[in-house]
Amino acid sequence: MDTRDDDSSPFDRAVLGETQGAHRLCTRADLRRAALSLVTQARHQLLIMDRELDPEVYGNEAFVEAVSALARRSPHSDIRILVRDTGPLTRHGHGLVALIQRLSSSLALHRIDPDYHTADESYLVADGYGVLFRPRSDDHEAMVDLKAPLRARALIEGFETAWAHSRPDPGLRRLAL
Repeated sequence: MDTRDDDSSPFDRAVLGETQGAHRLCTRADLRRAALSLVTQARHQLLIMDRELDPEVYGNEAFVEAVSALARRSPHSDIRILVRDTGPLTRHGHGLVALIQRLSSSLALHRIDPDYHTADESYLVADGYGVLFRPRSDDHEAMVDLKAPLRARALIEGFETAWAHSRPDPGLRRLAL
């Protein structure tokens, strides 16, 4: 696969829930494009699990705007994010955190309980079909598949279990003056 940071990649033309086939990603630019492709095509659900919510992938303006559009599309949108470490989010700021603070009824970000062991994987699941998966959250090597319902179901089950062992981080709440 071509990994240049230009405007075209094979998965850019793929349709969520219809186009089969996994694509290997090797660069952060590929990750950004894949994440944006999934979120812009999602209609109902977006689940993200990431160690620190990588700001280059999930904090760029285009991604944040696409999440905002998804949240506003329907009152039944399910947009949830799990992170292991919220420290970088509070120290450096993050576009999604600001969005979550503004649209707290539509989006939720939780910190996984430190005593709950989870694998070091990172993933995004869109509408129960699309999957962006990194075996190690600190690596750019990843796989994206826009029609992977079985893999998506397994990741959703793991997400739900981790969500049950998580809670909102008080440090990310917006302070009312």
